[in-house]
Amino acid sequence: MDSLLVELQSQVDLGDTLVENCRNILSHVSGISKFESRINAELKFLKQFFQTTSKLKPQHLVSSNLKSLEHIYKIANEYQLNLQKIYYSAKLEDGEKINIDLVTETEWIKSCSRKPKALIQKWYDGDDSIIPLAKKYIEASFLEHQFDPPTIVFWFHGGVPSKINKILTRLKVKVIGEILEFPEFEIDDESSDEEDDEFYITRREISNIANLDTCCLITLISNLSNGFSNYKFYLPDNQFLIHLDQMAIDERKSRVLPDIIPFIKDKEWIVSQSAFDEFNKIVSLIAGDKEKLRAEKLKQRLRVVKDEPSQRILKLPDSARISDRAKISFGTGETHSAVTVSSNTGFLRASRQQGIYVSIYEHRPRALSEKKEEFAKLHEDDLPDDFSIDYFSRLFD
Repeated sequence: MDSLLVELQSQVDLGDTLVENCRNILSHVSGISKFESRINAELKFLKQFFQTTSKLKPQHLVSSNLKSLEHIYKIANEYQLNLQKIYYSAKLEDGEKINIDLVTETEWIKSCSRKPKALIQKWYDGDDSIIPLAKKYIEASFLEHQFDPPTIVFWFHGGVPSKINKILTRLKVKVIGEILEFPEFEIDDESSDEEDDEFYITRREISNIANLDTCCLITLISNLSNGFSNYKFYLPDNQFLIHLDQMAIDERKSRVLPDIIPFIKDKEWIVSQSAFDEFNKIVSLIAGDKEKLRAEKLKQRLRVVKDEPSQRILKLPDSARISDRAKISFGTGETHSAVTVSSNTGFLRASRQQGIYVSIYEHRPRALSEKKEEFAKLHEDDLPDDFSIDYFSRLFD
């Protein structure tokens, strides 16, 4: 019993440490409260045995999920700066929900804590769960990011059987973990597996077309995005300038073009006719001279395509956040198998609530600001190190 109590205390200490670390290090991550709740549920179950030690059995400690949760935390801590979500719920085409352990900007990560011998035995007996789960990850990632799916990562903490590694690699899943051989479970005939897997492999083709909506085009040419965020635009009686000033503050913290340029630079750029017309109208009415010059340079590389929204997007019900304009822009991008580059997160969330996942590369918004500089005050403090870099020109190198 003493050894069981020592192990009990060890697991409780582990859980308490995980909760503390989550609050101190990962509080910025979406879904962290759900992850903490899972840890606290395990702790609640274990702590009851301090009051009734006679009921404590070895299986109570063996069945604890704290070690698996610790593995997820360790990965989260490693990805800390790029981690966006933990315990993210994604949907399949039939409505089934699957849990994605960790989400970064470019990866969906599954943490696998099971012993490798158990994994390969299950596979051999036809009761495998890893490969079907990987295929569900691929399907869900395609639904949410049709033309730019994230890399699927399966992280095996105790090692991965070579057979399972081979299948996952064929599915273009990135495998992390020591590869282990189990000769007794090898099967030579894999032709049927390969035919079945082809469906998932072909779905992971990545588009080389970027659909730039009006929000993106404005952000690219805005003076705010191009080294002129060193102004204070705030006026108490003007809501637009308050909004503009918040953008300037955000730009001084972190410039937006370095987020966009690596994604679009080597792609073909398209824009729907409606978005192009709207952009031209806004530029003619609001843009300053520098912004107009950037707009002309930008248009030289754009391919304007006719409005041709996909039926899937057109069927979305109209609402405050689902406008005809947005449906045309996003839907035309989908018709051309392009990822839409946009700051229109309202449309993204509203469409997801309707069960429609659009392919989007999100960026922070910026408005045209050059004409407002005349009445603004210079703000030379807290400028970023890369404040003077001309990122816009790098689009055309």
